[in-house]
Amino acid sequence: MEFHRTESSQNTRYSYEGLGRLKSIEIKGRAYEKYLCVAEVLIEFVLLAALFNRGFVSHDYHGGLPKSFKFNHLPEDYEKATRMLMN
Repeated sequence: MEFHRTESSQNTRYSYEGLGRLKSIEIKGRAYEKYLCVAEVLIEFVLLAALFNRGFVSHDYHGGLPKSFKFNHLPEDYEKATRMLMN
């Protein structure tokens, strides 16, 4: 995973690229780009969960999200954060 230094992050000095881009979209007021970026971040979440668990999901895009919740090793509040982004 690659982390990028951000000056505007309040919780940590580092953030994932996709989440940083989502924050940038919010700041710049580009609501029309928001949904595409959220979809990209969610796909990255599924792929990272599969990699951490050395497994795979059998569905693409949003079909893989519910399957990713069943992995044994997930970050704290993974399902909660993912569902929040979905809505």
